[in-house]
Amino acid sequence: MKKFLIFCLLILITCFGLVSSTLAQDLDNLKLNKVICPSTVTAGTRLDVTVEVANEGPTPITITREAVVLSGNPVSSLGGTGVWGPFPRNVVKTISAYSSTSFTLKVVGSVPTSLKGKIAAVGVSILSGDTAAEPNKPSDGGGCFVIVQ
Repeated sequence: MKKFLIFCLLILITCFGLVSSTLAQDLDNLKLNKVICPSTVTAGTRLDVTVEVANEGPTPITITREAVVLSGNPVSSLGGTGVWGPFPRNVVKTISAYSSTSFTLKVVGSVPTSLKGKIAAVGVSILSGDTAAEPNKPSDGGGCFVIVQ
């Protein structure tokens, strides 16, 4: 009976490993091609970016989570970098096999007024959908710059 229980447990672990690796492999075919910032944004207003992703694999991929961050130098000193985020963003976007799509993603609801007159950097990362095997592992990412007025 003990041998049978161990055998069943091994099969269960193998199946779990196969399912986990299959889920993780789906995102291996996902590429974040571009993150496009507007040329300027007004301090105190919402900042959205356009994200272009491509599915280079034979099966559809659904993105469910991304992380965004805004950074800049609000105090004009060498060590004065400010970072807002990273913030999680829930996005449900399905990309068909061998295709690409773009969508709008909110970075912040209000750009900090301390960044007025500066150039800010935006970072976007697609997070792994396989929460059991690798929770919140960044899959792919990109960024852009925006002038804050």
